[in-house]
Amino acid sequence: MDRVELVSFEGEVLTTSSKLLNVSEVLAEVPSPEERIHLDFLEIDTRTLSLVIKYLEHYDFEPPKYLRQLETSELSDSLENHWDFEFMQEISPEETIKLALACQKLDIKGLKDLVLLDIASFFKGEDMDELTGVPNLKEKINQLEEFLRQENSWAFEDQVSLKL
Repeated sequence: MDRVELVSFEGEVLTTSSKLLNVSEVLAEVPSPEERIHLDFLEIDTRTLSLVIKYLEHYDFEPPKYLRQLETSELSDSLENHWDFEFMQEISPEETIKLALACQKLDIKGLKDLVLLDIASFFKGEDMDELTGVPNLKEKINQLEEFLRQENSWAFEDQVSLKL
């Protein structure tokens, strides 16, 4: 078995290396008979599935781990003139969201990190009030948090901190 078939939402069959099965825990659970494997990804459209395959084939199904090792500011600079940067430039904002969802479903960490970095860079330096259309959103969140702390002080006795 050296090839795997993926069927998109539109019913199109995309074929790639069976190395794909080793890229994520989700795909690693697929039984591997001696014959070709036929996987149905009815939630993922053909374009998105082809982007996943393009990315993984470029890295011979071993996505780079450098994304998790750098801070966001360093990462943005290090991607200039890099294949990953060019790859993300080819993708529309709508496709980026679809790709993020596909990476989440398939558990493809390297690509998921890249896509989420691209999404985060869209919001970098933007004012939260302008983005959400909700004036004083940060202040309202702080007030809500303080209210919840007062009403549920028992939950904060050990000073457990949840970061959102």
